[in-house]
Amino acid sequence: MVVTGPRGCGKSTVFRNLSLRHRLRVDEASPESTPYLGVYYFCNDLYFNFPRYRLPERQEAWDIPIQFAITTLLSELLEHVERWADRHFPDEFRRAEQRVARKLWEALEMEPPKEPGC
Repeated sequence: MVVTGPRGCGKSTVFRNLSLRHRLRVDEASPESTPYLGVYYFCNDLYFNFPRYRLPERQEAWDIPIQFAITTLLSELLEHVERWADRHFPDEFRRAEQRVARKLWEALEMEPPKEPGC
C-alpha cells in the first residue's frame, strides 16, 4: 500500500505506528492481534544513499536502487519477524529457522559462512 498526501498530514505517523517494529516496542504484537506484517520504510534513506541519481544508460544499472530498496525492506521485515517469532514461538522458531536457513543456502547454491572456531 502506498499513501500520499500533503506534507504534515500524518502519513508517516500512521504507517510507523502500524509497523511490526512499533507494535513490538509497545507490546501489541501478539499472534492474535497481528493480522498483517507492516514495514515502515523511510524513503529519505533511499534518497540519501543515491544522491543526485540520474537514470543510467546501461539497463542493468537500473536494478541497483531497486535491489537496494528490496534488500533493505526484506532485512527490516526479517529482523522484526525474528524478534516477534522468537518472543511468541521460541522453540518452533529455532527449529524452523535452522531448516529454512539450510534450504535457503541450498537454493542459492552457496555454502553458508563457517562459524568462528569451526
